[in-house]
Amino acid sequence: MSLKHERGGGMLAETTRLKSTCLALLFFLLPGLTLAAVASARGEHMLELAQNYQSESRQREIDELTRRNERQAAELKHRALEQRWLWTVFGGSLLLLTVTGYFLLRQRRANRLLEAANNQLALRDHALNRVRDITERRCAEQERQEHLHFLECLDWINRTIQGANSMEQMMSAVLDIVLSVFACDRVFLMYPCDPDAVSWSVPMECHRPEYPGAQPLGAVMPMDAVVAQILRVLLAADGPVKFGSGTAHALPAEVAERFGFQCFMSMALYPKTGKPWQFGMHQCSRAHGWTPREVRLFQEIGRRLADSLSSLLAYRELQDSERQFRTLAENSPDPIFRYDRNCRRIYVNPAVERLAGKPADILLNDTPQDARILSHTEAEKLVGCIRQVLESGRPAACELECVGADGTARYFHSHCVPEPGENGDVEGVLLISRDITERKQAEVALAERERQFRTLAESLPDNIVRYDLAGRAIYINPVLEKNLGAQAEEMLGRTIREIHPHGEFDDYAQVVDHVLATGEYGEIEKILPAPDGQSTHVHQIRVIAEHGENGAVAGILAIGRDVTAFRTAEQQLRESHVQLRELSARREAAREEERKHIAREIHDELGQLLTALRMNVSLLRLQFGRNRTNLLQHVQGTMELVDQTIQVVRGVASSLRPAVLDMGIVSALEWLSGEFGKHSGLPCHLHLCEENMVMDDQYATTLFRIVQEALTNVARYAQAGRVDVALTRDGGEYRLSIRDDGRGFDPGAPTNGTFGLLGMKERALLLGGSVEITSRPGAGTLIEVRIPAGRESGTVM
Repeated sequence: MSLKHERGGGMLAETTRLKSTCLALLFFLLPGLTLAAVASARGEHMLELAQNYQSESRQREIDELTRRNERQAAELKHRALEQRWLWTVFGGSLLLLTVTGYFLLRQRRANRLLEAANNQLALRDHALNRVRDITERRCAEQERQEHLHFLECLDWINRTIQGANSMEQMMSAVLDIVLSVFACDRVFLMYPCDPDAVSWSVPMECHRPEYPGAQPLGAVMPMDAVVAQILRVLLAADGPVKFGSGTAHALPAEVAERFGFQCFMSMALYPKTGKPWQFGMHQCSRAHGWTPREVRLFQEIGRRLADSLSSLLAYRELQDSERQFRTLAENSPDPIFRYDRNCRRIYVNPAVERLAGKPADILLNDTPQDARILSHTEAEKLVGCIRQVLESGRPAACELECVGADGTARYFHSHCVPEPGENGDVEGVLLISRDITERKQAEVALAERERQFRTLAESLPDNIVRYDLAGRAIYINPVLEKNLGAQAEEMLGRTIREIHPHGEFDDYAQVVDHVLATGEYGEIEKILPAPDGQSTHVHQIRVIAEHGENGAVAGILAIGRDVTAFRTAEQQLRESHVQLRELSARREAAREEERKHIAREIHDELGQLLTALRMNVSLLRLQFGRNRTNLLQHVQGTMELVDQTIQVVRGVASSLRPAVLDMGIVSALEWLSGEFGKHSGLPCHLHLCEENMVMDDQYATTLFRIVQEALTNVARYAQAGRVDVALTRDGGEYRLSIRDDGRGFDPGAPTNGTFGLLGMKERALLLGGSVEITSRPGAGTLIEVRIPAGRESGTVM
């Protein structure tokens, strides 16, 4: 109550202070209000604040009492839990002490029983220990003896290997020891231990007399599947592998029967040089199970044998290399030197002796300056090259000029190679010199030819360009630069398609590609704009392959010449030929028409007059010749003369133009062949594909005249026994052939002023046709004429 009273007094004092504060604020904030309004408002507001504060204070007091009661209830509950836990711990401890006492009593009783049993076992162990000590001593002694035997065998092997002078002696001695140590029947070394090899052989084998080898030493045997499988097993294992009954690998029956053994043990040896070897031993008399100690001894012997093979094979290879080097160096035509680190010669081959004209013992231990075959400058160059190799350990080369024993200057390309020692440092230099005098002379000659080529190429008015194997331009002469209007630097090193990417020179590029691929000659004509850009010129480009020493294509040379004037002249010549042919055609047509007209005039006019004359003479003979013998004879002579004149007129008319030609080509040829047979006495056979072949008069006249000229030549020169004339129509052309079996001639021989064959060709050419003559001496002659059918008269090709 006192606390509540104190709190109540404090609250009242606080309320009083708040009221005063509010009044002071109102006094300062509202100085303009009237005193009455201020007093009324202040009273109401203060009353409201006081009521709120009292309600809040009471609520705080209630909350504080509630929290205090909850704390007291929690403390009472915690004390009750602590008391319950203490009683539980006390009961558990009492139970644990009781169980522990019980077990301690049982343990004490068991210890007493164990002590009595231990006393009895101690007496028994004492007796067993005495027996065990004797057995262990015997086992240790046996193991020591076996180990001593193991070391003695290895020492025996090592001494044998060290005392051997050759690989064959070493292998034989070691195999003898293995044969003795293991009491086996056969020991061998086989090479190679490679299942992929084509064959194998046994270079060394030792055996007991009763079990000889299955094949001679060194005999080459083909690799079969069974042996290859055994070798794969050996290569896959880390040590010796046993084959036979009671082992992991069954005994190959085929191999066992071939070599006559019942079990064997083998392993792969890996020398540092060459392929693996096989080291093995056979038990032929009985099957034998090798102990682990024997297997280990066999493995150690194999390792020492592999090390010895590595050394001896390396030594043999070294000897072979030294022998090969000597053989190569002594027989090499190139001078070979060896220099030490002081640039002194320690070896020269016979080629050096021949070059210097001095024996080797004089040349050795000298520097390059002492040889007297090199000038001071060349000697310093060689010494610099040798020192460069000694310092860098990398090969170097130089070209030297020297004077031989005969006084002639020679050029050599000298290649210096470092000779490393055992520790890898360079201990010397091997120098091999190649005589390049001919190459130098060839280079000088090539340079001279290049100079001549450039002089010629730059002096010619032709366009000249060279290409390499990739089609890139490597030389362009000034004329081509001028014609193309471009600098050579813009085109060198680029292909045609790169220089002209728009395809205007693709046809020329295809010719270049073809020549590069085949090496054949190529030619093309290109129309190029003139440098002034106002006209075009025709260039004839010849593409020629450049061949190397081996005959292969090494590049291309293209030469372009401006042939505009030639092509213009050719065009004018062709036009002139066309005009001449047209003129000749008109002339021939006029001649034929004139012949036709004259033949008709002769036949019609002169023939009629002669016929009338004969009739008058005949009438005169009838009227006045009966009684006048003299007149009758004169009249009869006149009639014969008139008849002869009529025949001559008919012959002249037929020679100018046979009247039968107006009846068609078939009738004309039949008449012509008959006339030819009648006058020459030669049979002329006519072959026609159509009996009523109709063609234009110009065509018929041309074919008739060709056959007429051919038959005339046969009668004059051929000395033939038969003539065949054939006329056919094949598609759009006429085909005429005249064949005889006469003596023939050479169509390419000079004509000696005769123009019969040329006339035939010209006649056919006027109609767009062709004449082909096939003949050789003693084989007759064949004339084939082809003329397009259906062309208009007067048309000229």
